[in-house]
Amino acid sequence: MSQLKIREMPREERPREKLASRGASALSDPELFAILLATGVPCQRGSKSRLELLKEYGSLRGVSRCSVHELEKIDGIGPAKAVHARCGL
Repeated sequence: MSQLKIREMPREERPREKLASRGASALSDPELFAILLATGVPCQRGSKSRLELLKEYGSLRGVSRCSVHELEKIDGIGPAKAVHARCGL
């Protein structure tokens, strides 16, 4: 089954728009990671790093306790994304 691209999603269901209109509690952890890491939505290319973070640390709260160095150890997360994610948490 093919996943919708963000531009194909109804505007109100896009992660950034949903965050702006409904707040962070309306988003799933993978959607929040997608925004923090500036990548696509779950089940699309690039989601491996988000899934690894969730698996390794259990939740956004768990990830928030990580250092930038720990985040960089996840495949697909380099220094820039690690710092961006850490600042966003």
